[in-house]
Parts: sequence; structure tokens; C-alpha cells
Amino acid sequence: MALSSEPAEMPRQFPKLNISEVDEQVRLLAEKVFAKVLREEDSKDALSLFTVPEDCPIGQKEAKERELQKELAEQKSVETAKRKKSFKMIRSQSLSLQMPTQQDWKGPPAASPVMSPTTPVVTGATSQPTPAPYAMPEFQRVTISGDYCAGITLEDYEQAAKSLAKALMIREKYARLAYHRFPRITSQYLGHPRADTAPPEEGLPAEQLTLDGAD
Repeated sequence: MALSSEPAEMPRQFPKLNISEVDEQVRLLAEKVFAKVLREEDSKDALSLFTVPEDCPIGQKEAKERELQKELAEQKSVETAKRKKSFKMIRSQSLSLQMPTQQDWKGPPAASPVMSPTTPVVTGATSQPTPAPYAMPEFQRVTISGDYCAGITLEDYEQAAKSLAKALMIREKYARLAYHRFPRITSQYLGHPRADTAPPEEGLPAEQLTLDGAD
């Protein structure tokens, strides 16, 4: 049996379909939708009559927290500046009150050549008076001008000073009982005249006096 040289035509597995009217309508509809999408992309940057909020609660919360922290930092900086300014004004006022004026300062007292009545007068000898040394104050004077300096009222200052003076007096008497030395300047500025003549038992608690009497 002789074989032919021309290959036989293979049958088509998938038949060729012609575009029908329905397919044409679908293609036209797809083109319209695609063109509409392109127009929306072009007009996306244009201003619209209304805006749709983007639902992002985490971003909104973080933005609010940042704004709140910024406002708090600004308020704190303003309050700090005001506090520094008021402190400088108060400091300058207190220093101006403590500084002596030109009228109050009269300089050291001049030495007067007044002789003591107990000094013997020698005939024929020239008396040269010794200049008295300038008496410097042992403590500086402090001016308390109100409760704005340290936040403490004058009544509290007075009560604290009285309590401190009372404690120092008790300490002085206990020191004399124990034969200890008490600072002379502190005893002088306590203001009681019986610092050296008062008996040691004065000012002690009643229990201590009872025990001493029983012994």
C-alpha cells in the first residue's frame, strides 16, 4: 500500500466561534467601564464637593496624642518662663530690701579722745588716746519681707524662732549642769540676763527636779 506524500489535515479540536451580537455588546460595555475608570483617575486630584473620612482610629488617636503633647510642652515652657521671671523679680526685690541705702550707712564711728575716769593722769606726760576699734556686728541682719520668698508666713517664722530660742535655753542649762561649755555669742543673743547668775536647776523639767531632790 502506497503512502501519500501530503500530510492529512488534522481535525480542529476547538471550533472557531464567530463574534455574535451579545459578545459585541459585552465588549462595548467593558470599554465604557475602562474609560470611566480612566476619567476617575484623572480627576482624582480635583477638589470634590464632599469628602469621605478615612476610617483609621489608630492614626487618629496618635495624631490627637501628638497634638496634646505639643500643647502641654508649650504650656510648660510658658509657665517655666513666667516662673523664672517672677523668681528673678522677687530675688531683686529682696536684695534691694536687704542692701543698706546711702542715708542709712554713715560709716564707722569716729574715735573720740575721751579719757576714762579710772585712768590716772600723769603730770607733764602727753596723753595719746588709743583709737577705739570699729565694732563689727557678729551676725548679719536678715530682712523677712513676706511669704513670697520661701512660701512660709511670718507667723510660722515667729513660732519657729520662739521654739528655737526655747530649745537653746534648755540646752544651755543642761550644758551648765554637765559642766560643758556653751557658746558665748549664742548665750548673748538669747536675750535673757540671767545667763550666768541663774541656778542650774531653773528651766529643767519637773521629773528631773524630783529625781534630784530624792537623791
